[in-house]
Amino acid sequence: MKKVIIAMSVIAFAFGSCQKQAINPSNNAQSDLLPTTANYYCNGQQVTHQSEITNYNKTATSIVITDQLNGTLSYYYFDNAALSEAFVSQHTELSALQTKIKQSETMYEYANSIHEEDYLAQHGSNSEAFTSFVKQYKTRAFPIALFNGTSYTGAAWGVIGPTPLLAPGINNLSNSIRSGSGLPINLTMFDLPCFNPAGGSVYITVASVPVLGGFGWANRISSVNY
Repeated sequence: MKKVIIAMSVIAFAFGSCQKQAINPSNNAQSDLLPTTANYYCNGQQVTHQSEITNYNKTATSIVITDQLNGTLSYYYFDNAALSEAFVSQHTELSALQTKIKQSETMYEYANSIHEEDYLAQHGSNSEAFTSFVKQYKTRAFPIALFNGTSYTGAAWGVIGPTPLLAPGINNLSNSIRSGSGLPINLTMFDLPCFNPAGGSVYITVASVPVLGGFGWANRISSVNY
């Protein structure tokens, strides 16, 4: 309980810390305007321009993408994974996603305990021990599909269950994602292997995202917990 209270206190502070930045006069104001088809938030504060998202495209930034809270597609940017996780834990509508986040944390802790990233660097693939460990978290029979192109074009790759390291032909080569069922995807994606949140993470509870680059995540997926 103490940990939760601290997390809520931290996120409450972060919500008030994201100050709007002046738009660079050298930029075209129209191109800086965010699409009106979705809502955008920076550390809890709603914004309308990309230049107002102080952590846009930064390495450690975590993003929650969902339409489950108010029926409107919304992007919630946070400075790090801890803040985004605290946000998710506040909403019962995102409970399934919270389970995925906890699973990712468990798998990442195990990866650290057996030095999995060192093994990856040496062998270019996951160890049998880690591969066996993550199989217990496979919960769905149908895959998500990662596409090389935007709007579900180009080569497509199916992913079933947690994948600690995407294959060379998939790793950091994805521009759009779609569910195999048309239902929301309770999914976490990382731009480092073994579900490492240090390099940034994306949490998705919508059925599809046609343009990952629209929020700075084109070709940035190395591992997936689905």
